[in-house]
Amino acid sequence: MTITKKKLKEFEYFVNRPQSVQRDNLIATVMSVPALSIYSDGYNRDVYMESRATESRYRKLKEILKTKKGWKKHLDFYQELKKEVLACRELSLDSLSCLSDFELLKLMKGNYSLVANNTDYIMAPFMVEGQLDPECRELLAKHYDNHEKIFEIISSPKQMIMFQRMRIDICKARIEFSQKKIDKLVHDYAWYSLYNYTEKLLDEKYFKKEISKLSLVQARREIKEIKDHLRKNNRNYSSWKKTVKDPKLFQIADIISTYVTLRTDRIDVLKLAQYGIYLGLQETMKRLKKASGEKWKMSLMISLLDKEVLDFLEKNIIPDIREVEKRTPEAYVYYYDGKNSRLITNKGEIKMIQNFFKSEDEVKEFKGMSSFRGKCRGRVALVLNRSHLKKIKTDSILVARSTMVDYISGMRKALAFVTDEGGVTCHAAITARELKKPCIVGAKIATQVLQNGDLVEVNANEGVVKIIKRKR
Repeated sequence: MTITKKKLKEFEYFVNRPQSVQRDNLIATVMSVPALSIYSDGYNRDVYMESRATESRYRKLKEILKTKKGWKKHLDFYQELKKEVLACRELSLDSLSCLSDFELLKLMKGNYSLVANNTDYIMAPFMVEGQLDPECRELLAKHYDNHEKIFEIISSPKQMIMFQRMRIDICKARIEFSQKKIDKLVHDYAWYSLYNYTEKLLDEKYFKKEISKLSLVQARREIKEIKDHLRKNNRNYSSWKKTVKDPKLFQIADIISTYVTLRTDRIDVLKLAQYGIYLGLQETMKRLKKASGEKWKMSLMISLLDKEVLDFLEKNIIPDIREVEKRTPEAYVYYYDGKNSRLITNKGEIKMIQNFFKSEDEVKEFKGMSSFRGKCRGRVALVLNRSHLKKIKTDSILVARSTMVDYISGMRKALAFVTDEGGVTCHAAITARELKKPCIVGAKIATQVLQNGDLVEVNANEGVVKIIKRKR
């Protein structure tokens, strides 16, 4: 069945991410609304969501979170989900090889379910930034003269994220080195690099290299800085909470404050669930090779739909390897209608979909949300993955879809940050406030219209990015 232009009008741009068919399936599962994934560049794909269905999910989620009972239930369920997901660290290829097809099927279904159970937590930050942040700012302005400073306190991180835990454990291994500590690092954090199922897991070599970069002084200082920073933020937040008399403001502030950390933590929970799926795919690949006599590899396994993986394990239906080999990133559009997934492979239909969402207008300036004020000019450094951080110089404007905790070295060097995604509680915004650097988030089209070397003006006082001169 052909997707029509009338249907395409119901979708709006959501994010751009490194994707595969398995990852597309994961996004659709976790969002639980009709979705499209269209080739962008490399392994990256533009994801579009049906706007009415997405807004409906946001409204329902807001209704849940606005009551104390609903908010508590929301957090309690997350902690239970996290406990289940942490069990994925105990999995290994050796343990999976001992499972029957039925047991492996059950494991894969369980891991796919863990992904689905993360739905509210994946969606919540977008609702928080779009609806609760403005409401919180309005209430703060009503009650406090220094409302901007108080919002910084609310939206500062107060709980340790997994990356910080990993860094502390690396520092501890430097202070008191032992093979046992290295083995534990691999056990606890091998999954951390996983995103698109194509990344290499963190191994002993990686952790030894990270440890070798640290002196004893640096290791002790890094541990102290992480802990001191969180203590300071918690102290400031606790002091402010004592002054709050408006129960509505108290509730909204608590949600925003919690999701500053949960925004990152929920992705780590998702990656851990993916780790279980990743190992399951590797074991399924071995069995596919044996059953078919064909040369299955992981690049093909991640090009399978969930249904194809489960049908093989449950019904011994072997996917057509020749068809799967055709699923190169640019050769399909992934479409989820809210119930079922399918791949659109007709070249004419793909071209029609791509052209529908393509803008022909020349952009000279665009807007986003200012998360730290300031104004500067610099050359664009497009950072679409960690390997691009080496482009950043002291006169660079870091432009990214979003930033992550391991971008911090480049962010310290850059003049300012501009991101397609996020709000005032996203990583780029938080880091900008800590480093006192101009930052515009939620610009949507920054990575699409800007190129490396373009001279731009970032006016974070007004939330405007102006293109001064294109690089020839």
